[in-house]
Amino acid sequence: MFYDKNQNLMPLLYSNRQESVIVKLIENFLKNNPETGYIVFQVLQESQQDRRPIPNTRIIVSKYLGEGYFISKVAMTNPDGKTDPIPLPAPENNNAYETYNARVEAPDFLTAEIYNFQVIDDIIGNQLIILQPKEGN
Repeated sequence: MFYDKNQNLMPLLYSNRQESVIVKLIENFLKNNPETGYIVFQVLQESQQDRRPIPNTRIIVSKYLGEGYFISKVAMTNPDGKTDPIPLPAPENNNAYETYNARVEAPDFLTAEIYNFQVIDDIIGNQLIILQPKEGN
């Protein structure tokens, strides 16, 4: 992502010391989402007997900020087909949530798109993804 909560916005996002559109969008997004929620993805392949983990799956989590700009974070699955908890900005009210999208990519499997999954402050959400093999695999 373009930010680090401990270090604020990266200086590289500033051009000629004037705030750019992206900086304003990120600052506004973080102002509205000052807390952190988490999501764990588990990616599996369904076989006739059971479900098997898909390691080394790339998951790209993204959020549209407006004006054509997105922020994103990339995570990979471990040998169990799971990611570590991915920290994402969330609103401070536990009854409120922020939504994100994800693209799930693994070699020899069809890409999956997940839209509008919810992230809630201080909660670890779980997202199960079943990928389908590409034809011929």
